[in-house]
Amino acid sequence: MFLNDQDLLIREAGQEDREQLSNLLRRKSFIHRHLGWHPPLYWLGYQPYLVLEQSKNILAALVCPPDEDRNTWLRLFAVAPGFSIQRAWTKLWTPSLQWLQQNTAVRLINSLVIQDPMIGLLSKSGFREIYQVVVLDWDLAHASWPAQRGNVEIREMIKDDFPRVYEIDQGAFEPIWRISLGHLEFAYQEAFSASVAILRDRIVGYQISTINPQGGHLARLAVDPAFQNQGVGSAILGDVMDRFQRQGVVQVSVNTQTGNQVSLELYHKFGFMLLDEVYPVYQYTLERGIS
Repeated sequence: MFLNDQDLLIREAGQEDREQLSNLLRRKSFIHRHLGWHPPLYWLGYQPYLVLEQSKNILAALVCPPDEDRNTWLRLFAVAPGFSIQRAWTKLWTPSLQWLQQNTAVRLINSLVIQDPMIGLLSKSGFREIYQVVVLDWDLAHASWPAQRGNVEIREMIKDDFPRVYEIDQGAFEPIWRISLGHLEFAYQEAFSASVAILRDRIVGYQISTINPQGGHLARLAVDPAFQNQGVGSAILGDVMDRFQRQGVVQVSVNTQTGNQVSLELYHKFGFMLLDEVYPVYQYTLERGIS
């Protein structure tokens, strides 16, 4: 039984809430989770990480702390079974927004939507759709390896490459899609494969890929804009697909935006097929100085 609003407490989460939050994520809760590198509990200790509590029981959580590059995503919104999703959102969104206004210079809050109920919540709260993310899938039945051109060398990424890889990432992607240096280091540690492309003695591109129970996933692929259209992307992709095949991986996925024709053409050349899955990205513009 859920009590009246005066019996609900909104507060910042702490490490002492780890077990309750873990239970919330394991239950048949409504869960919106950002598909980033870090799991939701990683963000404990960062703010805003707010919970809605009743009689010391956590009913909902909303998490949207910025990373070190001030790129901010709605990283988690979870609601316990039986509690109103709309009520939980209303209670937690406003104080989260106020925290960001008062404590950060963040201007944009982003959300990749996997579940339809989030669309209504975000739209009513002033978010607008700015992108659509699509999923492409590769398997051996449709595989192809285009002829490579140029003298691109591929080698394993090492930690000394991070500054240059980060520089490439910053130049290749729009701000919303850039990876912070901290997240780059974490992704490197979690990777099945991380490699760089070298042309004329300079690192000009990189990739980071992972393996999961469904197969492989190409998580990041970027080419320095000054070296595009020189076969760098094809060389990187061909090499990592060879790595997957040698590992016995026969299915690989990748995500990109509907308007990214360069990436779509590259993946199609290797036999990636566009799936029906389309996920919108919503964005909220935070007006500074509003309490």
